[in-house]
Amino acid sequence: MKKISSLLWILCIYTLTWTECLGQIPVFQVNGNAIQTNELCYELTQADAWQIGSIWALEQIDLSNSFEIKIEMYFGTGDSPGADGIYFGFQPISTSVGGSGGGIGFEGISPSIGIEFDTYQNGDLSDPTFDHLAIMSNGVVNHNAVNNLAGPEPISATSNNVEDGQEHLVQVVWDVNTQSLRVVFDCELRLIYQGDLVNDVFGGDPNVFWGFTGATGGEANLHRVCLLSATFFESIEDVNICLGDSIQLNAPEGESYIWTPADGLNDATIQNPFAMPNDTTTYTVEVFDMCGTVIEEEITVFVEDCTGCLDNTVFVDAIEGPFMICAGDEVELNASGVADYVWSPADDLDNANIENPIAEPGESTWYFVTGTTADGCPSIDSVFVEVVGFPNLPTDWDTTVCGGITQVISLNTLPDNPDFDYEWSPITGLDNPNIAHPMATLNSDMFYTVTVTDDNNCESEQEVFISFSETIELNLPDQNMCFGGEVNVDVTNAAFNTYTWSDGSDASMLNIAEAGNYEVMLFNTETGCEAFGAFEVIQEDLQVSVLNDVVVCEDSEVVLNVGMFESYTWQDGSTDPNFTVEEAGQYSVTLTDAGGCMSQVDINVQEVANPQPQIEGNTTFFVGESTTLSVSNPFAFYEWSSGETNRSIFAFESGIYEVTVTTTQGCEGKASIEVFAIEPDPLLFPTAFTPNGDNHNDIFRLITTEDIEAYNLHIYNRWGELVFESSDLSVGWDGTYQGQDAPIGVYVYQVNIT
Repeated sequence: MKKISSLLWILCIYTLTWTECLGQIPVFQVNGNAIQTNELCYELTQADAWQIGSIWALEQIDLSNSFEIKIEMYFGTGDSPGADGIYFGFQPISTSVGGSGGGIGFEGISPSIGIEFDTYQNGDLSDPTFDHLAIMSNGVVNHNAVNNLAGPEPISATSNNVEDGQEHLVQVVWDVNTQSLRVVFDCELRLIYQGDLVNDVFGGDPNVFWGFTGATGGEANLHRVCLLSATFFESIEDVNICLGDSIQLNAPEGESYIWTPADGLNDATIQNPFAMPNDTTTYTVEVFDMCGTVIEEEITVFVEDCTGCLDNTVFVDAIEGPFMICAGDEVELNASGVADYVWSPADDLDNANIENPIAEPGESTWYFVTGTTADGCPSIDSVFVEVVGFPNLPTDWDTTVCGGITQVISLNTLPDNPDFDYEWSPITGLDNPNIAHPMATLNSDMFYTVTVTDDNNCESEQEVFISFSETIELNLPDQNMCFGGEVNVDVTNAAFNTYTWSDGSDASMLNIAEAGNYEVMLFNTETGCEAFGAFEVIQEDLQVSVLNDVVVCEDSEVVLNVGMFESYTWQDGSTDPNFTVEEAGQYSVTLTDAGGCMSQVDINVQEVANPQPQIEGNTTFFVGESTTLSVSNPFAFYEWSSGETNRSIFAFESGIYEVTVTTTQGCEGKASIEVFAIEPDPLLFPTAFTPNGDNHNDIFRLITTEDIEAYNLHIYNRWGELVFESSDLSVGWDGTYQGQDAPIGVYVYQVNIT
């Protein structure tokens, strides 16, 4: 593998600039805690609290053009706790914006459009109880605001939780013809927004940066995105090799692959085959995703004769790795065989231009060294440095024990790992200073220091202070109690022999059936030592409720979803979070939350008839003119067979026009009408007209397809008065006489035409 990479690097330097070598793969500004893991994948946050990460493409896209992009998203493995999610967004401001916490890094960015994949429920933002999807504008993340353009809906059609440790396929489509933004998640259409993004949101400027933001708060998850394909970038770049060499190709992530031609490939059905063509070859790969659709990409392998330089090249040779160091340590890298050296990345090196730099990486890193011989021929080699963490020790485990008596204390807070070494200091009072959980026999305050060495020889050190006191404060956790249930709190402690509760009870265990604040005092009658504890009992309000506003359209179905709980039992025994119904009726589900509390929800489903739209309008009109077609009654949404979405449309050609209407409840109905465009007579006068100012039949005049040499028109009322005359074909009578509207009636006209 060293020789392959060396030859590839030589040709790239000789024939292309570095920018040209990169090809069309988008380049991102990486901000905050975000890191790039390969050419197409980025981690926005780690599974640590209070992280902020964003990536923004340096090249803007033009929203006056339609686009489609496919992405893999990963939301971590922690549902409870777990937070906060990912935004895919567009903004014209800069490539360095982003925020933290519940705003998922997108809050406050304005103007903007953001597609929210929210995995945490913030009550102050009107979040639903399930992992949800929404389209928001101008950095406002509250779902009760007018900036909530679409949603929130469950992110997944099959689960309320997407923090499941799985990669999820996301497809986003912007169609300028219909002004619609569509979001598809795991092959299911989840959300549509229709609106003029360019004018309504971005003030008429279609050029925007695009990218992703992620954030964590007190709860966290790993958030990752991988680009698969898009209409505005290439996901595979062309490569160069020397004749007789090989190169490993790499396609975007998918379910299966077909490379053509197969000549020169070791396997034409895998993601990353080795190619060794004899001539410059363009390979096409078809990548089939989980939905069965195909992404097609091309890569050209340019083959050139590099023997002139190869005959004079001594390949740079980096010392064999990999190296493994503890976090914060350093390691000496070493290379040999050439005259000049350039190491990268250089940030963690003391000197990137010597053969043996000192590296102090903050994370596992591949280091590449490019060497140049005295003849000017370059080559490259690499070495991997793995950074391993320290043993994870508790941060605070000081303890207080009762004074006045000798105590035997078990120091049992450390992780007990048979592969770790333990050393306690001092050894005073300890039964064994070289185990994880020694017993300490003490009658006064004591500081202990423990050093833990893991199997990578990395050390962590922690201190524990054991103090003796006449009064001890007990750390009693708050208790959650189901509605109508009870909890038992046991404070039994061998160091005490009497107990006094705030309600007067004197047992070591208290049975509690009401929410509230409780206190307990423990006392040792022999030593006089006492302990005090307090906690709150919180009653969860998971009660029976009734939903009456669920409708099912005629000859259709509706999916019932009551939110995110631990388990579900529907009236027919099914246990899926979603329940599909096709007819009206009473349905019920028994819910169990994470605390074991149960409740029943009754759902009343009403059937709604599908709309029966009617189309109004003239069914005949003259060629070159039009007729107005309109749906007689108002509905929430219209879609004509011509692609228009207004209630009324203009028909300019003969044919059948069909409209599909949708009510506010989501029910659909169809109607159609056939119209005919007819050829007018060579000379045609209307038999009547309606000059009422509605721009329809407002002028009385000659309609003709003939060439007219001379023309004269006179119009008389029933008393023989001349009310209008014209010798100009383009000027007709507008129904007025002497500046006033002429009365409705019958008029006589006389016309002379040559």
